[in-house]
Amino acid sequence: RLLMAAEVLRVIVLHEEDRQSALVSIACLDPAGGAPNGARPRIRLVHLELVKSRDGLWRVNPPGYFLEPGDFEDAETDDGLDIDLLDRFPEEIAAEFPVSPQPTADDARRAVVEALHDGGLPALIRLVNLGGEPAKGRDSCIRAAQMWWALNEPSSVRRVVPLDFRVDGECAAATFQFFSARNPDRLDFKVVYFEESANGWLWVPQPRQETMELFSDWMDLQAGKWRSGWQDALLADCPVVEKIPETGAPSEEQCRKLVTEWFEAVRSGDCRAALRFTARLSLPDSRTALLRNLGYELTGARKLKSVPAITGVFRSGGWSAVGIRIESDGRPSFPFYPIVATEAGPRVLAEVDLSASGKRSRDYLNKVSLERLSKFSKADAGVLKELFGRHQEQVAKPEAR
Repeated sequence: RLLMAAEVLRVIVLHEEDRQSALVSIACLDPAGGAPNGARPRIRLVHLELVKSRDGLWRVNPPGYFLEPGDFEDAETDDGLDIDLLDRFPEEIAAEFPVSPQPTADDARRAVVEALHDGGLPALIRLVNLGGEPAKGRDSCIRAAQMWWALNEPSSVRRVVPLDFRVDGECAAATFQFFSARNPDRLDFKVVYFEESANGWLWVPQPRQETMELFSDWMDLQAGKWRSGWQDALLADCPVVEKIPETGAPSEEQCRKLVTEWFEAVRSGDCRAALRFTARLSLPDSRTALLRNLGYELTGARKLKSVPAITGVFRSGGWSAVGIRIESDGRPSFPFYPIVATEAGPRVLAEVDLSASGKRSRDYLNKVSLERLSKFSKADAGVLKELFGRHQEQVAKPEAR
């Protein structure tokens, strides 16, 4: 894995050679660290001996642990003996991936978020200040790798939600919520510091004590502000529905377009993009219900191997709804998405969780969801229940299965 995995950072830190033999030491940083137990990543050295054969060609003689699984842990880096090689890691990484300072602190903040979401680990490393003591440079690489892996670990769906930002002279600090589809209503508050170098702004994963003290009062306010307010920041583009219109249900064409775009955003794992296609009710628990259901959608979309198919569009009064057929693990499911008209246009009401299956457990969840909607409006719950019944009848037909 250290020599082959695409996400591992690796550089040659030693190359000694004579006429008949050579030694090459490769320093590797695996962002997964000690996954699945979540241990902190560390820089490891792989030493490869090479010898020249009789015909003058070089051959690698790999260490014994290449052929004997489990022995690598006993043979891995001795930090005391190999400290000079470990100290070369940040220098060689900086040569392999030249630093890319940004014109402004805000540009650096945006570039870090973009690299975390859409770039590989090298794209993030280019935004990190690796200057100074080698030990600090190594630690900065490790911290950057940890943060990148937290967003890109294959079995999870996570997204950075920018909260606030402050610049003070040659230093800046940004606060983020790390949204997780597994724990969509849990605060995971992160602080990222930036400093201005001679050529521009860079992320400093291990900031100076003076930098942290400069923002200490502001950080105290931030922690209190976002403990209860981060959901509002995430849902800023999600309109609140106070009342379902009695007429003017979104058209079939609008519904098909909206649901198609919604699924594209969900399948990309972009929670903020998906939320731009949603609305929420003016119920006390709507924020939590919407984020919880969105978490289910994001997690479930990872398992899909085909694009969900629209089975029908249903309309009545101010309500529209779209029936969907999803194939997962060889079994179909038939979720049902209510759609409402808002001043911003048609939106999916994702907090209403309905799906046709015929299973008792699913029937119970459908009942709970409609009862919750009745707290908003009994009349609206009745209309949607009737539309959902039509969806259930449709998918119960043999050809729908």
